[in-house]
Amino acid sequence: MRTAQDRPGHRNYFIMEINNRSDSELNSQPNVPLSYTVRRGTGPLYWSAYEYPFLHNKAIPEERWRRNIDWVAAEFSPFGYRMVCTDGWIENSTRTNANGYILSHDDSWAHGWGYWVDYCRSKGLALGVYYNPLWVAPSAVADPSKRVAGTDIPVSGIVDAEYRFPGENHGQTGDRFAYTQGGGALYWADVEKPGAKEYVQGYVRYFRDMGIQFLRVDFLSWYEDGMDKGRMVGRSHGTENYRTALDWICEAAGGRMDISLVMPHLKNNGESELHRGQLARIDEDCGTGGWENFSDRDRGRHFDRWSQFSNAFDGLVYWSRYLPQAGMIPDADMLRLNTFADDEERKSAVSLCLAAGAPVDIGDQFDTIGGSAWIYRNPEMLELNRRGFRGAPLSADPRSPLSQTWVGKMGDASWIAAFFNREKEPELRGIDFQAVLGIPKGSVRDLWEHQDLGKMDRFSKILSPHSCTVLKIAP
Repeated sequence: MRTAQDRPGHRNYFIMEINNRSDSELNSQPNVPLSYTVRRGTGPLYWSAYEYPFLHNKAIPEERWRRNIDWVAAEFSPFGYRMVCTDGWIENSTRTNANGYILSHDDSWAHGWGYWVDYCRSKGLALGVYYNPLWVAPSAVADPSKRVAGTDIPVSGIVDAEYRFPGENHGQTGDRFAYTQGGGALYWADVEKPGAKEYVQGYVRYFRDMGIQFLRVDFLSWYEDGMDKGRMVGRSHGTENYRTALDWICEAAGGRMDISLVMPHLKNNGESELHRGQLARIDEDCGTGGWENFSDRDRGRHFDRWSQFSNAFDGLVYWSRYLPQAGMIPDADMLRLNTFADDEERKSAVSLCLAAGAPVDIGDQFDTIGGSAWIYRNPEMLELNRRGFRGAPLSADPRSPLSQTWVGKMGDASWIAAFFNREKEPELRGIDFQAVLGIPKGSVRDLWEHQDLGKMDRFSKILSPHSCTVLKIAP
């Protein structure tokens, strides 16, 4: 067993200290965005529509969307899950208002955003939206009557329609987001053109003023330098223009909407993204899910571009050093518990998100979750999210065994210690309370077993492969 005595030096416990600060103290911090998520210190508990479009390569049907909302309201809202969010596959949303802003998630939907804001509210839920306000619908570019909000500039005036991508462009001209979509490929707004700021900020306010509380802004790496894992996919807009766009988005959100930065390169440890949003994605898409994507994919490999880490575990460990100090929350993408091999893996996935202060984003649906709903609904574990808990690994190096032990202090002077085994064989995990927590002894409770374990001065346990133990330790 390795304890904190094996590690060089003493970690900076900023992450733990922030949990004891009041809302007013947090809001007085320079550059900390004033959102309900950041004030609480942890990511939202919510449901994402991702699974259906991922599996079927098309937008989720509106009636299935409704059935999932009803299911979330009935089965998860009582446990603190307060939001549902659309996700991806948005190219078929072509109907726009006078300013070129899309009216619904998909043209096949009978109802627009306002209807779904009201419907979610009637169920005690907030609505989150997946969309990038830098995107411009081709239908709006082609319609000369569409004008940038607050100006007389045509929407077509804020894009570069003459640009010719030198790579595979599928016969399309213009500065486009995804050329593979052919004529439906969205344009990118050119932040150097007059009217671009009004368009981008107007888009954010359009969603915000309808009561949408969460905006998931995707494909940011493609905008910054046009690259995806070393492959050129579009035009590079440059880091300065990228930062300008993020500043516009955050300014327009005005603390009334959380901005989640998705697919950011996070170059130089996030210098362009830190303080420019409330959440940042730190790993590849959930995709097919399972332990492979959560912990094993490219394990221990650190890339210098999106995604710097391929799996959630590595990403959460590494970014524990940087995001909290900017008041930002790591986003490990959604969980699809139905894709994991057993309940031990499922508990580990949910536990790590809660230990890191990350969102718990349910990706399962009403007809795919099987018997796993209870793992999302453990009240003793969810208390960590409600109380704003953010722990830190004993090592922020994903290759170190110490990175599989997380600790942090609750606001009531108790401690949380979470032990994980990412390996394929049983492993011993544990800590000495005095060495790691600075307390000689504590009353220990197992938050998954719901059992008091008595008073101890240290804890150790052999964990089965891919399992975890989470303890609350009261001095």
